[in-house]
Amino acid sequence: MPKNFSYPAKNSSQKLSKSAALSKATLQSIRLALSEDIGFADITSKLLIPSSAKGKAVIFSKSAGVFSGVVAAQAVCKLTGVSIRFFVKDGALLKKNQRVIELSGKIHAILKAERVLLNLIGHLSGIATQTAQFVQKVEGTKCQIIDTRKTTPLWRELEKAAVLAGGGFNHRFGLFDYVLVKENHHRFGNLKQLRGKFEIEVRDFDELMEAFDLGAEVAMLDHFTPAQAKKAVQLRNRISPQTFLEASGNMTLKTVRAYAVAGVDTISVGALTHSVVAHDFSLLIA
Repeated sequence: MPKNFSYPAKNSSQKLSKSAALSKATLQSIRLALSEDIGFADITSKLLIPSSAKGKAVIFSKSAGVFSGVVAAQAVCKLTGVSIRFFVKDGALLKKNQRVIELSGKIHAILKAERVLLNLIGHLSGIATQTAQFVQKVEGTKCQIIDTRKTTPLWRELEKAAVLAGGGFNHRFGLFDYVLVKENHHRFGNLKQLRGKFEIEVRDFDELMEAFDLGAEVAMLDHFTPAQAKKAVQLRNRISPQTFLEASGNMTLKTVRAYAVAGVDTISVGALTHSVVAHDFSLLIA
């Protein structure tokens, strides 16, 4: 297996596990999410709760999973004027009924933050949890689970950070990050023009051999069977040992290990971000 390769991921998702800084675009998306939910006022709280009322609220995990969403939760609370305290970090294993976050401040502000905060950490923790399940399936092999660009529009930064929290790795952040020649590029371009570092999607062994000849840094095996992937690994080891092999195409928890055992270096899984069940949290005012 080749060594010392990682997709560039030039944007900030790689940094979110170590930094509380969000991009301006993602921060604006959170502002818009709050505006969508609050509108001109929280009319129920305004009717029933004194504006001066203060208190605390606790967010609990309602099932086991993996947590993600520290920076998103911090941003929501900063924008709504709520103080936040975490009992877990990104990547932490969650237990049923575990206390995760404590909020404090004006009750009106806590209730304005509630739904957007829960939606975000629920979605992001769902991604982290599902990623961890895929990573567990390839345990004992050298294969890495990587994400794709099949993300929710405008939430890619947070979703790719959630993949990291679950133990996965980031593929390119966007079209600007890395040259990746896919099926629709083949029709128009002369592949011999390719220079430097690039990846090529291959659909059969003829295209795989072409990728080797062109000096591709990565060959993406598109919808190869596990048996075909194993043969591709054998060819790579014999002909182009420096080339990374990425398996891709409708990967599931039932099928992913067979590809890892076949010897591919990475497996890209769109389902990490496009087919996620949100993790369930609840918020209760103390």
